[in-house]
Amino acid sequence: MNSEEYEVECPQCTAGLFVAFGRYGTFVSAGDHVTGPGADAATAGRGELTPARPDRLAGVGARLYGEAVRAGQPAVAEALTHAFGQGRRPSCDTAFSVAGLVAEQWV
Repeated sequence: MNSEEYEVECPQCTAGLFVAFGRYGTFVSAGDHVTGPGADAATAGRGELTPARPDRLAGVGARLYGEAVRAGQPAVAEALTHAFGQGRRPSCDTAFSVAGLVAEQWV
């Protein structure tokens, strides 16, 4: 959460993706448009990153979101909605669960 991005693989084509949520915006990118060269000007090739609705979070997502709200950390709570939201790879138009892909990498 602190880095404001996750690096994952597309579940359809296995290409590397960056899922960004933070000061650079909220999006999915096939290239490192978050911190790489030309990041400020690079908006082409970005896919959607749709946050989860807080009232629809369940399990660990709901628990973490609730803890962030109770601790007075609205920026963390908002970032969690993106981490538990849905991404879409721009080139192959594949939709995916951000948390699902992140969890797969840690198993």
